[in-house]
Amino acid sequence: MIYTCVIITDHNEEVKFLKNQIAVHNELELTASYPNIYNVPASVYSHIAFININDSVMNGQDQFNLMRSNFEFIIFTGDRDECARIAYDMDGLDYLSKPIEPSRFNQAFYKVTRSALNAQKPKITMNSLFAIKDVHDERNWVINTYNDVVAVESDKNYLKIYTTASFHITYLSLSKFEFNVLNLPNFIKVHRSFIVSKNHLQKITNHNIYMKGVTVKIPIGINYRKNLQEFIDGVSLNRK
Repeated sequence: MIYTCVIITDHNEEVKFLKNQIAVHNELELTASYPNIYNVPASVYSHIAFININDSVMNGQDQFNLMRSNFEFIIFTGDRDECARIAYDMDGLDYLSKPIEPSRFNQAFYKVTRSALNAQKPKITMNSLFAIKDVHDERNWVINTYNDVVAVESDKNYLKIYTTASFHITYLSLSKFEFNVLNLPNFIKVHRSFIVSKNHLQKITNHNIYMKGVTVKIPIGINYRKNLQEFIDGVSLNRK
């Protein structure tokens, strides 16, 4: 599971520290950094937001409430006693007092992983239903099961969903889909823009993946080769 992250702070040294700590963890991927909450686009979605408690947060409660649903988990940072109280009042998952120690950052990340697993209630299975609205017919809902999904592709603010029977484009982030299938081993992320179903894999080359029933050619991202190779080794009949 790759957890996408955004950093929201106007302190350059804090941005540098958080970027370095995120880079240490293979499960974390930084997608953007913003100086304050007013600069965060409404279309942004991420698993984790690291937010420094500054004037924009303390004076912008309404703006914070508007963007709260864009993040699954919020980890606040601050350097005053008052910041800890604000973090608690704003329902943050954790609060990191500055200067932040790497070990304290690790504790916050592990708290995210535990909370993510606990959030999968009711448990989603491959037979679970999900509903989306296709951009070509937003008046109606399209119903599928996760078993039907062949691959999903991120395209800016939209998600292309390839299924065994059809193809849909919906207004959704790849991170949101990935969070929903967190506990499903059938899905694997092979590129920052692609998640595929292992059940529908047809052929894997050095650089691309081909799926059954769809014509899309899926590139293999450098950062995802290790996980993909581990899967191949686990099912290979030719391994020594």
